[in-house]
Amino acid sequence: MSDETAGNPANMPAGPSVLHPKPSSKSDGVKTKPGSKRRPVDPLKPKQPLSAYVFYSKDAFKQLKGKGTDHQSRVKFLSDGWAALPKEERQKYEEMAEVESERYKREMAAYRQKHLQKTKEPRLSGKTQEAQVPAAEKKIIKSVPMATSRDESGELWSFPAFSAEFLENNRKLEEQHRVLKEKIVLVKEESGQLEAEVRRLNGAVSLLDGETKEREALTAACEAYSKAIKNLIVSEFSSLVIPASGGLPAIQPKADNVMVYCKRLREAFKNGVCPPNFHSYRELFRQTNWEIFFPGVVGRRMVRQFSSASNHYDVVICGGGMVGLAAALAFARDPTTRAQRVVVIEQGKPPKTDPVPNEAPYGLRSVALNPSTVRFLERNGAWEHVHRWGTIRSLQVWESVIADSRITFESDEIARVVENDELIRVMKIALKDGDVEFRYGANLKAVELPRDSSSVAKLTLEGDEITASLVVGADGAKSLVRKAMPNSARSLTWEYDQQAVVANVNFSLDCVENEIGWQRFLKTGPIAYLPLTTSMSNLIWSTTRNHAKDLMKLSDEDFLLAVNDAFVSANDDAMSPLVDSVMKFARQVSVTNPPSVAQLPPRAVSVSKRASFPIAAAHAVNYVAPRGVLIGDAAHRVHPMAGMGVNLGFGDVDCLHRVVGDALGLGGDIGTTASLYPYESERQRKNLTKMLGIDALYRLYRAQFLPIALARGIGLTLTDSLVPVKSWIMDQASRY
Repeated sequence: MSDETAGNPANMPAGPSVLHPKPSSKSDGVKTKPGSKRRPVDPLKPKQPLSAYVFYSKDAFKQLKGKGTDHQSRVKFLSDGWAALPKEERQKYEEMAEVESERYKREMAAYRQKHLQKTKEPRLSGKTQEAQVPAAEKKIIKSVPMATSRDESGELWSFPAFSAEFLENNRKLEEQHRVLKEKIVLVKEESGQLEAEVRRLNGAVSLLDGETKEREALTAACEAYSKAIKNLIVSEFSSLVIPASGGLPAIQPKADNVMVYCKRLREAFKNGVCPPNFHSYRELFRQTNWEIFFPGVVGRRMVRQFSSASNHYDVVICGGGMVGLAAALAFARDPTTRAQRVVVIEQGKPPKTDPVPNEAPYGLRSVALNPSTVRFLERNGAWEHVHRWGTIRSLQVWESVIADSRITFESDEIARVVENDELIRVMKIALKDGDVEFRYGANLKAVELPRDSSSVAKLTLEGDEITASLVVGADGAKSLVRKAMPNSARSLTWEYDQQAVVANVNFSLDCVENEIGWQRFLKTGPIAYLPLTTSMSNLIWSTTRNHAKDLMKLSDEDFLLAVNDAFVSANDDAMSPLVDSVMKFARQVSVTNPPSVAQLPPRAVSVSKRASFPIAAAHAVNYVAPRGVLIGDAAHRVHPMAGMGVNLGFGDVDCLHRVVGDALGLGGDIGTTASLYPYESERQRKNLTKMLGIDALYRLYRAQFLPIALARGIGLTLTDSLVPVKSWIMDQASRY
């Protein structure tokens, strides 16, 4: 056995370091065979110093991470990089190598002094070496196997050798230590998460504590306020005794019956049996929030009627005509809007609400209400009060240029013809039970709308001033509300250069069923009959202004002659043979659904007084502004063709009260443009469509150029034979 392996046990592993085991090394756990020349490595010996190339390789390896290169490619990459490395960068690694070399020399000197026992003889046998070891250390040397190794100078040194079992246990302990360290990291992470969750929960608890304290304070304030009002009622209303009624005794407010007293007072007001001195408490009612104790419509009506000295209203409706009263009726009847304080301002006198006798003269202005408008009036309790009206079940439309060019519409009910005054009367009756105030004879001087919704609208009346959250402009074509809007200049108006002449005419014979509406397009404009009774119809004759003046000057006999002639006279121009042939061909094409039989209205024999008014069309580019909204003629005007234009105004009302109800349901402000924009979007889309259709129809029939008239006649004849097309037209006309 050589000197280098003297004293080395057979089971001593070759190479592994006790302090830095390498599980992946091939030499771990390998026993040195007898006679092997492999020198055992001292595990306590300092590590060899790293060269400049090794330091460079460590830095260069970082660039190869994740690239999946093989060993040969990595070696080539490192060698080529080291060869091409500039001198300045190479100097850095050489300085690192010098520092490492100095470290190795220091540690090696300490290692020799502390762990190695230097032998004086170049070669020693195991017995001789053991004899020279001090007696105190023999026990340790016997328990720990020793190995020898030579240093660079050739001197022989001895050191302890560890078995494979010891090293295996050491590896297991280090593995356990690594697992414990990983668990400690996980526990720290979980602990951090738990601490964050605890902090979040503490914040939530603090927030809940704050909200709980706020609610408790609010509850205490409400209880104190309720107690104060109860005390006020007991002390100030002690003389307001509710009389006995319905088997219940008289009652006056006491500390233990305040709620019962308020309920009895509400019922007394509802049934009209309030005590005589009830009105003397008006000022005290104004100072007390009685709505806490008087819920519902009746309670609000009582509070507002007797206590409201404030001039602020939720909704102010400017204009008490048909559309204005319809708006008030919709707000008063709808459950979502009836709680609003609404006032109607009208310059004229209040309408009469007494039923009109059948023999009373009919008004000159009548309207044709389509089914949608009729349903609106029925739904809001107004139609049941209508005393007299006419029904249109058939509508005959023809012209004066092309013979037999006509179209007939038939239905169970196309429209109902009602006088304007009758419609206003029945809506006023329906509003008697509503929570709406009226100011008739009020002269509205000015309307001020704010630039944004942060303030309220102001309305100046003669001798008074009121404010409103929402101003509804239903004041007609010369609307003050529209002029007060910031965009009032953005309104489109166009004149037809026409005048309408209206009157009521009686026919020669009492018609069995006067249920046909007649309309003929003349060169000067359309003339129409709207049935009122079996022997009377309302006449609407749209013509040029000069012709209208001439008609107004005529005597009744001459006027009747002109009217009869306008309906039954021959065509204005004799048709050429070519035009006659084309129209015959059009009638033959429509043989599958032959056009309706031509009918003429009965002859008029008497006429009422006449009236005249100008015809124009207008449309506001914007219907809404902060605190303001337009409906009816204030927003749009159309040609009074067959008296159907008022239905657009009722459509505005139906949409507006629905939009305001939605805003109230969401707790919003009813006067903001954001709340009112859905109304403008929906109604402008529908109104413009119908306005353009009526205007296009008017201009089409005003054209007298023969090719246009011929095309118009053919189209009208073919349309009359197409049932689906006529049904679609009727469906559109029945809506607002």
